[in-house]
Amino acid sequence: MSLSQSPETFGTWLLINKLKETNDDKVIDGVISVGVILRDLMYINHQNLIELLIKHISFISLYSIFKLHTAGLVLIHEILSNSSNMKETVCEYFITSLVSSSSHELPAGIIRVLLSLSFSQYNEYNNDNGLNSTAQCSNNILMEAVQRDVHCSSDPVIINIIVSVCNELGLSLQLFLDHLLSSIISRPPFCNAREMLTRQNEVTLSCIEEGKSKLLSKVAMLMGHSLCWKNIIKISQSSNVNWFGLLQFVSCCVHTHIDHVTGFKKCITDLLLISLSQENEEYLIISLLLSRQGGMEGGHVFPSYGNWFKSVFGSSQHSLMDSKRTLTFLIKCLTNLINEDPPYCLQAHITFPPRKLAKCSQLVTGYIVKAKSRLDYLQVLTLLSCSKE
Repeated sequence: MSLSQSPETFGTWLLINKLKETNDDKVIDGVISVGVILRDLMYINHQNLIELLIKHISFISLYSIFKLHTAGLVLIHEILSNSSNMKETVCEYFITSLVSSSSHELPAGIIRVLLSLSFSQYNEYNNDNGLNSTAQCSNNILMEAVQRDVHCSSDPVIINIIVSVCNELGLSLQLFLDHLLSSIISRPPFCNAREMLTRQNEVTLSCIEEGKSKLLSKVAMLMGHSLCWKNIIKISQSSNVNWFGLLQFVSCCVHTHIDHVTGFKKCITDLLLISLSQENEEYLIISLLLSRQGGMEGGHVFPSYGNWFKSVFGSSQHSLMDSKRTLTFLIKCLTNLINEDPPYCLQAHITFPPRKLAKCSQLVTGYIVKAKSRLDYLQVLTLLSCSKE
């Protein structure tokens, strides 16, 4: 290389050759640091610096960059904040490195830097201003890596490393878990709560792949019952909800600890009270979905839907049916849902009807007649289907 070449060309040549010549941790760290200085002095083009680092650092050497925290922080920050035309490729490179590495040290090193960047500008994920672009990109890499890790291994390794690094760096694990949960169960396919009533039988703990169930159970355990249900309610009331993912998390939660079941019951009751006081049909449907999901996991975990319905709407002293207005609202909603409700729910409503208040018996009787008619129709359809087979 001739010194008559431009300083930029010479700087690029120097760095490339130094990176090719060594696998020594300290030398690589020094080369990266020199590269950043040359860039700052305008002896090397910024884009060239990023490209040569990505192209000429081998996977084996990658760990040394992240092991040395300062250089790793500079490198990832430079890449994620400025290399827009390479960002997708680079992000995929980091995600793949996290998930496919057989070494514990490589993911730990990358995660340490990514978490530092995620928390660099704002201390909370729910800050009104959101995350800056670098922090958001770092955060997205972590979210994607955690979820891909589930499909690569039955044991969620990445989340365990994140917990360890958060504790090591004094970062808020709860805030990370909030964002992780939202990322896991707020992805397509989206549907509304009413549409989910007809497909809920597709979602139980036994239907969830082992890796994902372990990850969701781990998140539930780390969050604790109070934050679990707080997040479930918050997500269920958002505009885009992946109800399959949300109900999968509910199934994992109720199997985690008895405290989660106690919190689950309170969560449903609170939703019902809001629904009845505000005559909010959406909240009522969400309450029904959650209670049915619990019941589908077995009586040893949560009461059957029939027993639950009887306890909250029946003739017991704890019944929420305390006025004509609330009873009228409930019957109206149940009538609207007759075509979506599965047979076992219709049977529960018939067997354990809502409490009949004075001068309101016709409301309940009218619904029961319609529910029986619908149930008979479904039974005929089932018989016809069986006869064709």
